Order: sequence, then C-alpha cells, then structure tokens
Amino acid sequence: YILPEEESAERLAMKLSTIGVIDIYKLSDNYSIVEAVIPKSFIGKTVAEADLINKFGVIVLTTIKSSKKNIDGLELNARDVTGLVTSTTRFAEGDILVLFGESRSIQNFLEYDK
Repeated sequence: YILPEEESAERLAMKLSTIGVIDIYKLSDNYSIVEAVIPKSFIGKTVAEADLINKFGVIVLTTIKSSKKNIDGLELNARDVTGLVTSTTRFAEGDILVLFGESRSIQNFLEYDK
C-alpha cells in the first residue's frame, strides 16, 4: 500500500532531524536517496580523497551547484546538476550532494563534522 501522508511525515522527520538534509527519497525501510549540503570537512576534496563508500558506505550519485540566473531582469536561484561524479570530481562549498545508501550510514556521514 502507498500511504502518502505517512511517507510525507517520514520525509519531514528526516529533514528536521538531520542537519543539512534538503530532501529525502526513501526507497525501502533501509535505503534512501538524500539531497544534502556537503559537510565542511569534505569541501575541496575529490570523490577519491573523500572515499565515502569505504568510510561511510555512502555513494555520491551527483552534485548540484546553486547559482543565480538573471531572466528578464529577475534574479532567480538555479540548480545545476553536474551529472555523474567521477573519482576526480572535487567538492566545493555550497555543493548539494545526492547520496545513496543505508539511511543510518547517510546520517552518520552528514553528522561527521558535529
């Protein structure tokens, strides 16, 4: 059964309980895809240097860069998805990471700097 109210409540609870979470897509009881702000200690590192799969059991699917765009005189916030990451992709301040893994592993990664 699909229970949209329950799913929405779980997503909101995760967003509120974990600092940096922008959105969450629960795939099962154990696995999620999460959009989150990069923890500060990983800024400037490459995917290979961060080694999130071995340290945390988390896979970075892509990064999202925020930017400002001027359209007809209006300044709008834009989100630019960078595509699939490679081992040489370097994390930058303000990056939003799209992560896949066990929900607890993702939470551990996001709380790493705390």
